[in-house]
Amino acid sequence: MNFQYWSGPNTSAPIFVFFGAEENIDDDVSAIGFLTDNASHFKALLLYIEYPHIASGALASSAPILYFDDTVPQVGFYSIVSKDFKETSESCYKTISESWAEIEKVASNPDGLSILSKKFKTCTPLKRSSQLKDYLDSMYIEAAQFDHPPSHLVSIVCDGIDGAPQGSDVLGRIFGGVVAYQGEYSCYDINYYNNLNDQSSLAWIWQDLKLMLHRFASNIIFSNGLRDPYSSGGVLENISDSIVAVSTINGSLSLSLKIPNKEIVD
Repeated sequence: MNFQYWSGPNTSAPIFVFFGAEENIDDDVSAIGFLTDNASHFKALLLYIEYPHIASGALASSAPILYFDDTVPQVGFYSIVSKDFKETSESCYKTISESWAEIEKVASNPDGLSILSKKFKTCTPLKRSSQLKDYLDSMYIEAAQFDHPPSHLVSIVCDGIDGAPQGSDVLGRIFGGVVAYQGEYSCYDINYYNNLNDQSSLAWIWQDLKLMLHRFASNIIFSNGLRDPYSSGGVLENISDSIVAVSTINGSLSLSLKIPNKEIVD
């Protein structure tokens, strides 16, 4: 680990990073022995498969490898997002479901985009209804992925939607969820989830997988929380004695790698 590029456990940096400035990678990794992965892009799994001679195994958390073989429904990701919200609040789920058509209905008016911009207090005027829908879509996904104790992000969104002032219309309730989740601001950046000037966003693009090699390995633990949308493409059953699956019913993205606390439910 080169601490010139990693600023401690309170950042979103991966557990293991190799930038080429370290000593020989064989020496670095053999000192660790067991590699872990805290993101869905298979860092531990791929590194272990590439260097099996210097690591004992890999804990691959939230690694949806079954997507590559097209053996699971492609709608599985969104099905779990929907399931998370529906289990949290039926009325919240229903409001969100109704909101997509309502957004299009308002947008179809001559001044519809202006109305939506004002209703959601966007920092810049909407040019397309899809901008608002993409923003809300990303917010719901983020809440579902990281819906772990003590934050319970899905509950925060749904409490905002269900707790909107009496008489609020569908979009008014949705905006209540935005405020509850994002906080009170004078305006909301509709491009928040597409900010390519953000270093974290640039890093995800840079490390995007361009090629998935169909290699084989053993000594792998596949860990999945069943409330994590990525679990729809994850390994949920043991394959062999040395390729095992561990699942948590109420687990979210990479919850298995977090420091245990009394609020985390098995």
